[in-house]
Amino acid sequence: EHFQADPGVFFYYCTDRGSPTSVISKFKFYSENLGLTEQHIRENPILLHFDCVSDESEPTSVKAKLAKIYEIGLTNEDIQNNTKLLMTPAADLKPKYVLWSTVFPDKRFMELKTWFITRIEKVYARHQYLTRDLGLTSLRPNYLDHYESQFIKRFKSDSDSLMEKYPFDERIIVNDIIKEI
Repeated sequence: EHFQADPGVFFYYCTDRGSPTSVISKFKFYSENLGLTEQHIRENPILLHFDCVSDESEPTSVKAKLAKIYEIGLTNEDIQNNTKLLMTPAADLKPKYVLWSTVFPDKRFMELKTWFITRIEKVYARHQYLTRDLGLTSLRPNYLDHYESQFIKRFKSDSDSLMEKYPFDERIIVNDIIKEI
């Protein structure tokens, strides 16, 4: 079942003869450093595709992603609760987290399993539309993370138009959003 879901796993070095890129070495890395279990790997086998060897200077490495995850205050427990955090490019994590935690200081957005996947430009534009144009004062995190078709059906606007109307620039997080909240 897992091989059908992810046939790329067939191409991995599966014995433990000291190869740091073997499945066994990667599992040991995840287990020892993050407390991940076999169940975590089964649920998200893409973890086996990631570079667990390179250091933080390689932006696509797990170690670079972990550095950003820890920098923003997330923990191994957060990763254990949502291993897909490791799928996000390291450079995207901090700005997305800052935006989400600025909009939702109580961190309830963390319950969304995809908060870090949705483009920051889309989240920002949707937030601006819902609060400025529609005047909503009580937002739910899933409003900003709806599938496009759900968002259009519920709020009568598409994200591309909103991103044109409310273009995102990282300075906006400090200059606009923090002032509003």
